[in-house]
Amino acid sequence: SLISELSDKDVAAILAVNPGLVYFPGNRSFYMLGGVANWATSNANAQAATINEPPGVDGVQGVTGHLANITSQAENDFINALAPGNVW
Repeated sequence: SLISELSDKDVAAILAVNPGLVYFPGNRSFYMLGGVANWATSNANAQAATINEPPGVDGVQGVTGHLANITSQAENDFINALAPGNVW
């Protein structure tokens, strides 16, 4: 995937131009807490979210979001640290 090709410097640059975006190196994914809403609104907001591309990093401009699909305990722990309680 594109994210697996990003260097640590690229990730830092992406985070610098995308306020509120966080990165979990355990699965090389970006996350953004979108506020509290019902599933339909949260899903629509996630799909409407896009990454802004910093200078020197190619291929991430306009990459859209989606609701998290948690696939490991480490990822679950990371998300719970961002947003304790129930979130989409």
